[in-house]
Amino acid sequence: MKANMQTYRIAEVLVPMRKEPSHKSEMINEIIFGEPIKIIEKNKDWLYVNCIEYEYFGFIPTITRLEEISPNKDEKFYFLQKQSEKITINNGEPINLVAGSRLYSNQINNDFFKPAKNQITVDDIINAGMLYLNAPYRWGGRSGFGIDCSGFVQMAYMLNNLILPRDAYQQATIGETISFVSESKIGDLAFFENENGDIIHVGLILNNNEIIHSSGRVKIDILDHEGIFNKELKAYTHKLKTIKRINIDSLRRCC
Repeated sequence: MKANMQTYRIAEVLVPMRKEPSHKSEMINEIIFGEPIKIIEKNKDWLYVNCIEYEYFGFIPTITRLEEISPNKDEKFYFLQKQSEKITINNGEPINLVAGSRLYSNQINNDFFKPAKNQITVDDIINAGMLYLNAPYRWGGRSGFGIDCSGFVQMAYMLNNLILPRDAYQQATIGETISFVSESKIGDLAFFENENGDIIHVGLILNNNEIIHSSGRVKIDILDHEGIFNKELKAYTHKLKTIKRINIDSLRRCC
């Protein structure tokens, strides 16, 4: 059944988004508390939704708790800048929210929620990424409980109110191409390929030929012209495809 395309925000800590309308289907994304969605279709068990900030489509259970967003209300929201924090909202039961959760000004009751800055720097993005250091890898994940490579990069930007696409191959379509690792700067995105040349991995470049990325867990490894050299395995694990430099000022802000 077609829905009315009303905009809602997620009112649960984390909601798994499935590729198909089945709990056995691949989890392709996690939608975080306060994130806006539109319902495209609905039936008894499943909603087909769009994560409207980054145009990502999939299925969530119909029983998901949602809060309607008034189209005429311009509310200022704040991002949680901590991996897990117990929050009491509107005198209700306390819930443990994850980094990237959004509360609105009338819901804030502690100092871990920060308004987005007007001027974002590369250091802000790196600092946000460091919040996830040692978080386990999880396909489709976007939280400290488990996060995939592109979800990690996306959240480092989203915590700063900046929108990147969801998947690595989509993220690789934006920004300026940097030809050599030696020309890269902190905050550049490095993309990696499989044997067919398809982009399958992404990470954030740090100083001193290092990269922070999610593979097994969020960790820091060595980057050179060949790819990622795993310090623990003492071997290359990802083949470098391209490097992109993102113009922060060109990115859209979250809703």
